[in-house]
Amino acid sequence: MNVAVISTCLYAEELEDKINKKWKQITFPIFISTCKTKKQGQMTCFYYEIKDTLFLRFYSRFLGKKIRLRICTLIFNMIQENIQYELLREMIDKEYSTLPIIERNHFFESIKQWLALPSAGIDREQEKKVKNILFSELLDFLEENKKIHLEGFIQFRMQQYKTYLRQLMEVYLQQWQVQQEYNHFIELLQMFLSTQPSQMEILHVVAHKDGTLTIVDDNGKDITDWSIQEFIKELDIQEWSYEDILMSAVIQLAPTKVIIHKHEYIKNQKVMNTLKRLFSANLNFCSQCSRCTEEFSGYKNRG
Repeated sequence: MNVAVISTCLYAEELEDKINKKWKQITFPIFISTCKTKKQGQMTCFYYEIKDTLFLRFYSRFLGKKIRLRICTLIFNMIQENIQYELLREMIDKEYSTLPIIERNHFFESIKQWLALPSAGIDREQEKKVKNILFSELLDFLEENKKIHLEGFIQFRMQQYKTYLRQLMEVYLQQWQVQQEYNHFIELLQMFLSTQPSQMEILHVVAHKDGTLTIVDDNGKDITDWSIQEFIKELDIQEWSYEDILMSAVIQLAPTKVIIHKHEYIKNQKVMNTLKRLFSANLNFCSQCSRCTEEFSGYKNRG
């Protein structure tokens, strides 16, 4: 008794591999199911069958539905693991055809990695909803027709999911463009600092629990107030953050090395990442020296 048929031209090998690995999960204790494969030109068909007995005829609706549910899970997993990335690649090649192939390849690999990140900025509730809709449409189609042509379903029945993938691509593109601008900014800043004469060997930065920073030169002198006044004078603004002051001091003084004391109190990770990229091995972190635990240069530790 035939309960489902899957046909495909492009995914036969992958589908057969998954069937071989997962087939035992589609076998129930009260009956033995079979999956027969037939080639019809370039198309491969997979026929899911159970033994046609009087007992199984009575339960055919229940058993067939169970098998089709497992088949839908198998196809859904294929879409998540492979096919959705093929669709993304097609979208990138079509919508960004003017980009060199190397850049398109890089963009594609980057978005694949981004999608796997927990912190990707994806609306997980929307993602769950869209995936549930896709699974339901897949199951409804197979229940109604008892057969499915995989490429046909992808081409004509996955429009909503393709729209979602395109939205994800646009979200990533916006983040990617911001990142590219940031990278360009870092490159310019590195170039500028490399041409500036260094006014001190080491710049010390002490972070505090209240979010403030103390900036200290290599002679132990607190230059925080000076840095603030220079920042205000240079930009003619009254609103500022300690992170703004720190970056301004770094640009003005062009120190060879920066040591951050009690860095765990600095919550602005973008500033931390910028300093890491600018100074690399010349950025050090400290949490146990006298500058971290005691008064120095007339400054009282506020941490």
